Amino acid sequence: MSINEFDSKPAVVLQTDFGISSGLAASMYGVIKQVDASLDIYDLNHNIPPYDTLAASALLRMTMPFWPKGLNTQFVPRSKHFSSRL
Repeated sequence: MSINEFDSKPAVVLQTDFGISSGLAASMYGVIKQVDASLDIYDLNHNIPPYDTLAASALLRMTMPFWPKGLNTQFVPRSKHFSSRL
């Protein structure tokens, strides 16, 4: 995949505090693909400490410069849902 293809293809980056053994992140994949099967999904992290929006924000800020413009990022702590568009 070239850089230009990556820039133009719709994608979602997921970050949660679900952990990797619960299956919750995999459930999110299923829901996202039901809404739009063409979306690419990338995992940023699923081991953020529970409810720690500061840690999630710091990791997102550290990695954002490396993602293409227009990318949809999702942080889903157990209690709330945050979304941003780069």
